[in-house]
Amino acid sequence: MLQSPRRLRAACVLVLGGAGVAGERILPLVAALRVEVLGGGVGIVAVERERQGEYVDSLLAQLASEMPLDVALQRALPTVQDGADGEPVLLIASRRLVVDARLAVTAERLGRQVDHLPSLAGSPATGSAASRGGGPAAAGDAGAKPGEQRRLNCSVIDVSDAAAPLRVAGRLASERAYLIDLDIGLPRATAASAPEVFPSGRLPASDTGHWLDLFFVPLVRAASGRLHTPQQGRLFLPPAGDSQPCRFSFRTHGVRDEYRARILIVHETRVLQTLIFSSPLAGAGGRFALTVENRVAASLEPLPTAQPFDAAIVVNHAASGQAGFTTVVGSEVSFREPLGIDRLVSEVKTLLSAEASFSAARPSLDDAALLQLFDDLARYGRSLLKAMPASLQGRVPEGARIQIVEARAGAWLPVEILYAAPLPQAGAQLCPNARAALLGEGSHEQCAQRDDRNFHCPLRFWGLNCVIERQPEMAAPSGADYTISLPQPGADRLDALRSVLVGASKRVRAQDLGDPGGIMDAVRQAAGSARTVRDWDEWERAVAEDSPSMLLLLPHSQEDPAHPGISGLEIGGVLLTRPELESSYVAGPAAAAPVVLLLGCSTQLSDVPFLNFVEAFKRERAALVIGTLATIRGRRAVAFVAELLAELKAAAGSERSFGEVFLATRRRLLAAGDGFALSLTAYGDVGWRL
Repeated sequence: MLQSPRRLRAACVLVLGGAGVAGERILPLVAALRVEVLGGGVGIVAVERERQGEYVDSLLAQLASEMPLDVALQRALPTVQDGADGEPVLLIASRRLVVDARLAVTAERLGRQVDHLPSLAGSPATGSAASRGGGPAAAGDAGAKPGEQRRLNCSVIDVSDAAAPLRVAGRLASERAYLIDLDIGLPRATAASAPEVFPSGRLPASDTGHWLDLFFVPLVRAASGRLHTPQQGRLFLPPAGDSQPCRFSFRTHGVRDEYRARILIVHETRVLQTLIFSSPLAGAGGRFALTVENRVAASLEPLPTAQPFDAAIVVNHAASGQAGFTTVVGSEVSFREPLGIDRLVSEVKTLLSAEASFSAARPSLDDAALLQLFDDLARYGRSLLKAMPASLQGRVPEGARIQIVEARAGAWLPVEILYAAPLPQAGAQLCPNARAALLGEGSHEQCAQRDDRNFHCPLRFWGLNCVIERQPEMAAPSGADYTISLPQPGADRLDALRSVLVGASKRVRAQDLGDPGGIMDAVRQAAGSARTVRDWDEWERAVAEDSPSMLLLLPHSQEDPAHPGISGLEIGGVLLTRPELESSYVAGPAAAAPVVLLLGCSTQLSDVPFLNFVEAFKRERAALVIGTLATIRGRRAVAFVAELLAELKAAAGSERSFGEVFLATRRRLLAAGDGFALSLTAYGDVGWRL
């Protein structure tokens, strides 16, 4: 096989054999297979020749039981390895392969491919859609999409007396032991139900259903001060009807006043919904309840291109202001409330604002001031990462996809500057390969200085090495109606450069906006059409007339002088306040969801609830909102806009996602010496293709 003149292609190469062979002899074979075979992984299983068929049968049975590949490979071993001294499986594979190797996933994928084959009209073998579905499909169709009304339900059982379990109808009590059953289905009188439907349409299309991971994360401490232990379970959600329950146990020992736990519903490390289970523990009134924390996906349409995330972080500050972080890495869930982290976050904001306050980029990537910024941010980024749950440290691979869910307004973590390596030594110089690696012209993985602490490597920051998707807090008042734009079947592309609408504060210099080499010049070079407006009235009319695909705003953010406490965005001397922002300012009648570039020019930006505007634009049908974590000066805005639009234009019609283009833009800016790149952030689903 290795001597073939053509590279072979396989999802995974599985080698059965090698029992008793030393590891140093196996690893060269693994390396050769990974080079010579186009595939997702290589596995070595120590199985004697006469028992290999038996092992394959056992492996297929494990995969048919919905076990991921790594678990299935190992669980199949006891049937063919006698005794407890068997050799473990060696598997080097992508996470996606591990998950997608399950037989149900394979069958589902093949089914979708069959659905796209040309129809053989009149062929008795194909039949009609109704006859292919058979009895069960017809029965399921009669419910008229009942899944759109399903929600998370919970019932609680007091098992303090194991011989006499008691179903709880009201509030919980202190010093008791409980079981909680969670299922997704129609509301019923015997259970408490979430006030909002479960976004089942966020899942990939499937006729068979989906396995979901549920995480039960207590947000309370025992009398010793330790947080209660998180738990993980699974449930199968059928295409229609109720799921089977998933059961967790918990105790209220040492908890005072109120019991609270976060429930995360996750599919392939993509957080679909977060909820809070709570109950008073004292007093005569109240009962346990479920509330939705974050509407991560309000659309009821499937997302066929959704890629699994390597890690997810739910950021939620308690009412007291204490920061809390729930992390999901694989099947491991953790919760931490690190003290003092707000001070670290504040210092990061200060550093980024100071860097962005300069009117132009540094002369080069190895500028002394930029190296000092790398050093300072690395220390804060390393401190922040060490304050996170241990599962994020050393378990998140380079180039990972990371989802950040901000479950409460104002809850924010500068994930972009988390530092995934030991700190550089004092006086460290820039890695000689840094610029080439940022531009994709050199290999970071093969760099000789990759782990050398005598060199600064910008790609050690998560924001320059990972595709990061942020989802803002989207909780709506009861009864509120809005639409969140997500990639949809057959409509998962953004034609972002078709038409661009530009509005700027009166504080933006005319030369930065309209002169040759300015923002409008960059827009016209990349976009099909471009239009500038003088104020918000013209802006609203332009949205209605042109249905622009990109909104480019350079506003000044400030408080409404007539209404203290209400923030607004000023363009052309006219202020639009947060409550005045409606969909008529965002999406026109003929356009798909636009991309919004919200590049504030105000020094007050970090003090104004900027995330409220991110959430507001997302709520009013923006596909993505690109913002800054710090002040942006005119010339820096010009450089960013020109670079981003050029990357978008180059990627148009390709299979690149917006997240990949945004990451490449940040890298190119930094390679040119622009530290402002570290201040850029994207909210919304970065899986849109261009």
